[in-house]
Amino acid sequence: LFKTKQDKEFQKYLPDMLIPKTLKEEEKEIKDAIRLSKKEQWFYFILEEKNERIGYVDIYKINKKHKRCSVGYGIAKKHCNKGYATKALKLALTKIIELKLHTIEATTNPKNIVSQRVLLNNGFTKIGLMKDYYYSKGKYIDRILYWKVI
Repeated sequence: LFKTKQDKEFQKYLPDMLIPKTLKEEEKEIKDAIRLSKKEQWFYFILEEKNERIGYVDIYKINKKHKRCSVGYGIAKKHCNKGYATKALKLALTKIIELKLHTIEATTNPKNIVSQRVLLNNGFTKIGLMKDYYYSKGKYIDRILYWKVI
C-alpha cells in the first residue's frame, strides 16, 4: 500500500498531508486505524485483488452524536477504471449503515472526474466547490463536497 501511495499518478489529486513520507508513517496510520476501529472512530479497509494490495477505502470523522462520517478511497493506477472504487465505496456504505449513521461526506479534487463518478454512482449528491480547502505543496487547493443521506 505504501508503494501505491508513492506513485506520482496516484498522488496526482491528493493533498500532500494524505501521502505518507515514509513506510513508518504508513504503518503508524494503519496502527492508528486499528486502534480507533476498536472504538468505532475510524475504519480503514485495504483492498486486495489476487493477493495484491490495490487500494483502500476508509471511514473517518465518525461522529456518533450527529450520526455522520466522512469517506475516502484510493486505487492503484494500474487497477483504475475496473470498478474497484465503486464497489469498495458500496461496501463501506454497508458498514456505515451497520454503524447506524445518517449522513456521509466525501471530498474530491475538482479535476478528478473518475472520483466524482464513483461518488455519483454510489448515490452521493454534489454540494459544491470549497475554495482553498487545503494548503498543499505550497498552494491552496479546492475540493468538491459530496453528501449522502442514508
